[in-house]
Amino acid sequence: MRLEATNYDNQSMRNINWNGPEHAAFERHYKNYEPGPRDNVAGLMLFKAYMEGADAEKLRSALSKAFSDSWRLEMLPCLAVHANFNGRPAWIIVFNWGIGGESLSHIRYYIIDDATGETVYYMTCK
Repeated sequence: MRLEATNYDNQSMRNINWNGPEHAAFERHYKNYEPGPRDNVAGLMLFKAYMEGADAEKLRSALSKAFSDSWRLEMLPCLAVHANFNGRPAWIIVFNWGIGGESLSHIRYYIIDDATGETVYYMTCK
C-alpha cells in the first residue's frame, strides 16, 4: 500500500510499468490462487492504510469493487496505491491474476474513484 501525490491520466496509466517488485514477488511466491492469501493480503493493505492515516474504508470499498470482477478470474491483490486520477482522489488496485489454474503471472489494475466508488479506468495485460 502506497500513498502518492501523483496525478495520473489514461495515458500515464498506460505508460506505467506496474510489473514492479510487488507483482514479481507475488508471482514468485504464489503459484496458485487460494482465497486465504487474497483475504490476508487485503487485510494487510487495510491495516497499513489505517496506520498511515489513509481512509481504510474507502480502500475496503475499492477492493470490494475490484474483487467484484473476480468471479471468473483467480486474482490476488499485490498493491494498492492512493493517488489522483484526472485530478480526483482514487485507489489504484493492482492484481496478479490467472484463469483456470494458470500461474498468477498476469497483471491487471482498477482505478476506483474515492467520491463515487465507481471504476473509472481498468487495464489488463491480456
